[in-house]
Amino acid sequence: MQRTTLSAIITLIECPIAILCSCYSFFIFTGMLFASLRSKSAKFSLSLQIYASLQVIVALLTIVYLLYLSVLWRFDDTIYNPYWLYFTGGLQNSFLIVSSLAVCSLGIDRCLLVKFPTKNLTIIPLMTFIMMALILSGIHVTMRLIPVYPKNAIDKKDCDNFGCLGTNALNGVYAILRSCTGGANFLVGIVLTVLFKRIKLVNTYIANSSKTALLTIVITMVFDLLPNLLMMIVYQVFEVTLGHYAGPYSTVVGAIESAVCAFFYRNTFKFNRGCLYGFHESQHRNTSVPAIKMETRTRGGTTNACQN
Repeated sequence: MQRTTLSAIITLIECPIAILCSCYSFFIFTGMLFASLRSKSAKFSLSLQIYASLQVIVALLTIVYLLYLSVLWRFDDTIYNPYWLYFTGGLQNSFLIVSSLAVCSLGIDRCLLVKFPTKNLTIIPLMTFIMMALILSGIHVTMRLIPVYPKNAIDKKDCDNFGCLGTNALNGVYAILRSCTGGANFLVGIVLTVLFKRIKLVNTYIANSSKTALLTIVITMVFDLLPNLLMMIVYQVFEVTLGHYAGPYSTVVGAIESAVCAFFYRNTFKFNRGCLYGFHESQHRNTSVPAIKMETRTRGGTTNACQN
């Protein structure tokens, strides 16, 4: 089987799956954001709002990018506009990196919440996210996006995904950046796991949402590290780019990751919707003190209204 034929078949299978996953993520995270905006008493933390907003943006970019690949797909002779691949695929790849950083910021927010439940420290994860996003986005733009810009439509007319526009070395920059975000999430996940025993000091809503945050970190870490490490290993051993055979696999993996996280967040906030009334999800405020005392009294015999 020729390489182009194999890539075409894989792309045909991957695109519908990723589009469905992205649609699911879009509706779940959009619903979460609207629910937070409509409520006068329940607000998600700033880190969670940033994470959910980025997931919505990534989902939209993924749908646009993969719809284009699907609509113009042909078994034998598929010709895509390289400039369309560049702008849609490049933007989507950039936001994938930033969304992984948002998960790291969310983990830092949860670590601070567990360690210092009565202090307002939301500025720390926010500034960490902004600095890391600026640094990694700058690296991605200067070392990958600018060099792969197609000089003309003829030289890259055979490309069937964004990764095909660049060389193996340029695509390696993306793999390294995604591996770095996965490594950062790994470290934050370890710290949050160590501190997780302190979750028993706050109410059940915070415990469940923090468990979901930890699960999100693990899922993102796995989906960030494994595919990109595989790409680097394949390149080092066989000197070929995995994207030439597997199609836009990084985009597809990112869409599946987002859908899995959306599923767990949907279950968490649906289960805890009865505890949202009169409760602020952003607990780095003095409003968190009553929640802690409520749980402490529960251990002494008082019933917590949000316990399951």
